[in-house]
Amino acid sequence: MFDKFFDSLNVTNYTTCITKRKYFLTVYRSPNDFRLQWLENTFLKWLGDWQKEAELREDLSKSNRKKLTLSEETLLGIKITTHSFIDLIKFIFTIPGVKSFLSERLSQDPLEKFFGRQRQRGRANKNPTSSEFLKNNRALRLVNSITIETHKGNTRGKEEDLTTYVSTKPLERKRKSKAVCNDEGQQTKKKKTSEISLELVLDQDEVQSREIDLLNIISDTIDNGFNVSSTEASKAKENALQLKEWMEKNPEYLLFDQYLSQLFALWISVPPTTSLIREQIWNRFMSFISSNQYTLFWKNLHLKAGTTHSPILSFHLTYSYFTFTLKLKYPTTISSIEMSRSPETSHLQYDEENAIWYIGGYIIRQIKKRSQYTHLHDMIDSFLEAESDDDDDVGGDIKDSQDHAQQWLNLINRGGLLKCSNDFYQLLRCVEFEMKAILPPTSSNIGELGVLSKTIAEKETVLEMWKILQNYDTENTDKLKEEIISIYIKIRIKAYLMKSMEALKKAKEKKNIQKSLSFRSAINNS
Repeated sequence: MFDKFFDSLNVTNYTTCITKRKYFLTVYRSPNDFRLQWLENTFLKWLGDWQKEAELREDLSKSNRKKLTLSEETLLGIKITTHSFIDLIKFIFTIPGVKSFLSERLSQDPLEKFFGRQRQRGRANKNPTSSEFLKNNRALRLVNSITIETHKGNTRGKEEDLTTYVSTKPLERKRKSKAVCNDEGQQTKKKKTSEISLELVLDQDEVQSREIDLLNIISDTIDNGFNVSSTEASKAKENALQLKEWMEKNPEYLLFDQYLSQLFALWISVPPTTSLIREQIWNRFMSFISSNQYTLFWKNLHLKAGTTHSPILSFHLTYSYFTFTLKLKYPTTISSIEMSRSPETSHLQYDEENAIWYIGGYIIRQIKKRSQYTHLHDMIDSFLEAESDDDDDVGGDIKDSQDHAQQWLNLINRGGLLKCSNDFYQLLRCVEFEMKAILPPTSSNIGELGVLSKTIAEKETVLEMWKILQNYDTENTDKLKEEIISIYIKIRIKAYLMKSMEALKKAKEKKNIQKSLSFRSAINNS
């Protein structure tokens, strides 16, 4: 009964009744809905019968009889809510234009939640003043902007889009209009032309320093896009040609170009180093292309150019412009040699990059313990990241809080090990690429460790990074380089061995497979 009662008062949308297979979650479309009759004739009667049946238990005391049913206050509240809800639904459908109604809109949970937090923040103060209330409200607004809704509690919370859209439109600047004299000697205000308005908004230095703009994107779209033999693609290509012709003759398109560039620059202001940041960036992109702001932007541009609005062309240009901007600001560090490799050997996942930072600190500490490299301690110390004098100044201003936060996270990921420099990290990264190229995943024969280390050490990318690390001439640096590569390979092979042994254990549960010890013995002997 109560399940149907709550369903009747909590109709949230048009599809929940289908997905949950509950007819009482159907949208209200008529004042004669059967649920209203059910609430009045069945549910309220059932509550009355329940209460009467509990009162007829003469074998129990009065206090025990009250425990068999709901409290009088709760029963009275349910009856008032039910009668009020029935009358309200019937009244709503008397309003002209009302065709459907979602009963969940009557929920006071958000209101109850708001004032509950106010009471919680006020603690023992049950009579706050208006200034105290506003102060608590400002604090709650700040906390709610970064907090996550809990699944506990007796309130549902308000479902709303909390995404903040920041306008990148430049603020209007008030300028004195130039005065000119007419034939009678009276001063009149000179009308602003489109050229003057362009000068007011556009930053010419920024436009000239920009490597890509809408005109370049449209040219690339005409050359490489819409090559599919379809009517929509051909129309979009024709619109692109007309739009390009207008842009080549009118510099007014730079206003629209500047709007997109500033908007994209705002989205990618934080480096996309983690999957969470990348997800947030693409969520902003998806929110933008589904907003009215996006539609009005392209409609105004086509209206200005006198061309037909094409949704396919608009999306293609927006997506291409955004991806080009993202790649231009955060280019990959893969060289031309690495670009010729397969995707498996030319890309590192986020966990692999963190592992290389971790291994780098471990290798430096192992090398410093070995006596044969005591004369190279100065060079080995250069592999560590230089400490800044500003780190000890607790009260000083942080120039770049984002970099400090990233350093702190990297320190946690390495477990507090030594912090290698970025150049040393790039060296190990090149070693990882070369090892993946030499030893594909399907290969089971690694050969001798010394030969493999020398082969990788002679690769062009490794030599280039070693020259950067070798900032002065020293002896036996080649042996040091091979030793570093050898330690790295041993760590990688051990990780691969552990992974293989786990696979063998899982396979042995299904089949009686004999473990092969030749691979492990070859590593120990090397």
